[in-house]
Amino acid sequence: MNKAGGIIPIRCVGLLLLEDLKRDVRSPLFWFLLSFVVYCVAVWFTLVVPIDEPAAKYFLLLSEFRTFLGGVLASFLLFYLISYLPDKRRRSSLRLACQRMYRSTKEGILWDVLHGSWNGGRTDIVLSSATVKALLSPKEFRKYFENGSEADEGFYAFTNYVMRNEDAFRSVIFKFKLVARQLEFLLNNLVIEDQDCLETLKRLEQWLLSLDELHAGYDEVKRLDAAIWAIFTGWSTIEGYRGYDPIERAIARI
Repeated sequence: MNKAGGIIPIRCVGLLLLEDLKRDVRSPLFWFLLSFVVYCVAVWFTLVVPIDEPAAKYFLLLSEFRTFLGGVLASFLLFYLISYLPDKRRRSSLRLACQRMYRSTKEGILWDVLHGSWNGGRTDIVLSSATVKALLSPKEFRKYFENGSEADEGFYAFTNYVMRNEDAFRSVIFKFKLVARQLEFLLNNLVIEDQDCLETLKRLEQWLLSLDELHAGYDEVKRLDAAIWAIFTGWSTIEGYRGYDPIERAIARI
């Protein structure tokens, strides 16, 4: 079996299954179901399997084990209904609210980019909600802005405009700060057990807050452009174009 056709795909599938298993093992529902299966097996043995004299003492132990498992199941059920489910609903509700707020803020940034590009000389731009919704796609945003070599073409039109306009520059920065506060709210109100997800959210929050010190200028606009390009096209200096918004992906993983 060659690597291209067999070993590597099988290995990737194995790693994905292992990650799923690790996530399932951390779930209280997994342990509840496992305990329930063991309990059913114990009940079956004590009620169905014939008991002879030599094995009687073992069945007595099994009966005690069954009683213990019954208590464990009752405890799991109470925990699941009283603690786990409400916490899960709360997590889901906060995640959904943050996703909606982030999408709204992201659309606001897109409006700023479109207006800045128009004021910078890109008269081909259509300022409409349909354009904004289309440019939420990393592929479409990249196609819309990556070309151009003149000051009023591509993404240069936006760059040159906000570099000379403090109000337009700070408007985008303010929206990035709002996103940072949304991430901060999630970090302060949820217990995130996935260490990689937690570190990603903290890193993104600190990165966005670091933009707040910027003001319109030649060097500063480069950092602003890099932030916009990273979010709206999925660009990473390490991985290249990833095809997704890193903030959107991090929020969805909570």
